[in-house]
Amino acid sequence: MRDEARPFSDPAVWLEGALQLLALRLRHEVALTRALRGEDRREQFLGLFLSDAEAEAMLDEMSGRLAAAGGVPALDAVMAAWHDHAALRRREPLGIWPRLAQVFGLAEAELDLLVLAAAPALDPRFGRAYGYLGEDVTRRHLTPALAHRLLPHRLDALTLRRMLAPAAPLRLFALLRLDEAAPRIEAPLGIDEEVVDLLLGAPPRPPGPVLPLGQGGETGAVIVTAGTPDAISTAVLDLGEARGWALCLLPEDGRSDLLAARIRAARLAGAVPVVPDPAAGAPERAALAPLLAEGAVLITPDAQPWQEAGLRADQIDPVACERRHAVWKARLLGSATLTQARHADLLRLARSKARDPRPDALRHSAEAQATAALTQHARRIATRQGMEDLVLPRPTRAALERLIDWQTHGAQVLGDWGLGALFGKSRGTVALFKGPSGTGKTMAAAIVGARLGLPVFRVDLAAMVSKYIGETEKNLERLFRAAEGSDALLFFDEADSLFGQRSEVSDAHDRYANLETSYLLQRLESFDGLSILATNLAQNLDAAFLRRFDHVIEFPMPGPDLRRALWERGLRSAAPIAADLDLGALAERFEMTGAEIRNCWLDAAHRAAARGSAVGMELILQAVAAELLKQGKVLKKADFGSHYVRARGGAG
Repeated sequence: MRDEARPFSDPAVWLEGALQLLALRLRHEVALTRALRGEDRREQFLGLFLSDAEAEAMLDEMSGRLAAAGGVPALDAVMAAWHDHAALRRREPLGIWPRLAQVFGLAEAELDLLVLAAAPALDPRFGRAYGYLGEDVTRRHLTPALAHRLLPHRLDALTLRRMLAPAAPLRLFALLRLDEAAPRIEAPLGIDEEVVDLLLGAPPRPPGPVLPLGQGGETGAVIVTAGTPDAISTAVLDLGEARGWALCLLPEDGRSDLLAARIRAARLAGAVPVVPDPAAGAPERAALAPLLAEGAVLITPDAQPWQEAGLRADQIDPVACERRHAVWKARLLGSATLTQARHADLLRLARSKARDPRPDALRHSAEAQATAALTQHARRIATRQGMEDLVLPRPTRAALERLIDWQTHGAQVLGDWGLGALFGKSRGTVALFKGPSGTGKTMAAAIVGARLGLPVFRVDLAAMVSKYIGETEKNLERLFRAAEGSDALLFFDEADSLFGQRSEVSDAHDRYANLETSYLLQRLESFDGLSILATNLAQNLDAAFLRRFDHVIEFPMPGPDLRRALWERGLRSAAPIAADLDLGALAERFEMTGAEIRNCWLDAAHRAAARGSAVGMELILQAVAAELLKQGKVLKKADFGSHYVRARGGAG
């Protein structure tokens, strides 16, 4: 039985040999059981109809070539062969068995226990043999009592019980499962399919992305407590680098029932698991504390419940550091990809990058993460248009470019050059777009956001303003809290209705209105993002408020040349155009904004489609008349000329 010990390279081959030896060991145990029962003793339902002869024949077949012709090797020979075979697995330093022993501190007896537990999962006949020895074929699993009989080690029952304790490595890391409902000595011992695959040679699969920040650092438990997402992620990454750890980012689903298996997989992959706060009550925390104490980074808003559960760990209270956050963002994600993600949870983005590394997907993930809370208070607006699509006076376009430059270089000027500290200026930028409705303020805000790579959110002022004293202030506080860290551009449309002229105090309502305005001025200054306020009536804004603006940009009514350019935009469409269409005349006669001209084009196109004709002067003038009447304006016959009657009649 003693073959020359030789290395093996395929774990499945080694396991096959181990199962053959186990079959021989079971053959001896069946023979002993049969002798103890006595010849021809058959109790009712004994073994549930697996007879002694059937059990012996099955095990003879399973033991294969190792069974000696004409008989079974002596028990001592089987035990010696088992130990020789076990020695082979120690000769593969990179194999799964030495890895299990090293990572989880498993002794030889515990490794052999994994073989016994995995046998029924690999060959159901082992389950039948286990049932036979337990005198119930329906119980096709290993039990501690049967393991004590089969293990080729001189173990007393107390030692085996300790090996299977909840805090012992086999169960702590979910290598084995033990049903505590039954007496432990007779409880079923199970093994996860993932562990069986590992024993067959499958490579360890980490449960999340691994960040290789170091190698071989001494592990331990660390609790990272409450903080902003950027502060927490930076603190975790700094910790991993300082201690020389590779970090495995576990899923954020709060599944405490899967935590042991996930930590096991992370440690087999050579990484320290980063554990988002699990959804666990006091009993679960007490059970998980020994697992986390073996080496993990726990992110939780409150360390005290875990400390009360017995977790002894270092504690880090993260503090935001924009410089360190930017360094890690560049290392993990690429600085060019997320130039504006100044407050991103980098751990969550690393998970997203592992799922889909495309830059567009990563940018979308960063925006979704940052603006999730903001969507409850404001509406996202987007555009596919660029600065070249804005029809604006040259000074207005230049002012928009200056705003973009200001925001782009804000970190350098205020931070690196120190002007922010010198003059008490925050990172935030506040701009005012003033001009009549329809002159392009909303479109310009969306384009500025697109140029800067920022999501743009239009604030729903109707939802902000409340008739109840103090409620408007509370609503706005919720808005700004949601916006902090979002890297979003806040666009307040018709802001004069909210940030109005401060009044003389004549009653409690006036006093609270002024308090709200003062609060808003202060909050805009402290907001570290870009906010743009648009107003149709700039005179409604008081001087104290105007002083807070970094940029005031005028959007005037377009003159004839700009109106001609706005009218000509309609020619870019595929709509059929009649030869009599005179855009120059339209631009000279009608003082209209870009939004009004757009409405006229759409109205005339629909009229043409209904008639089955081209868009001509008559239909355009009917659309112009309808637009003017909609605003309560008087139609001048001189402006419409010979088309006056038809235009007036067609406007209805």
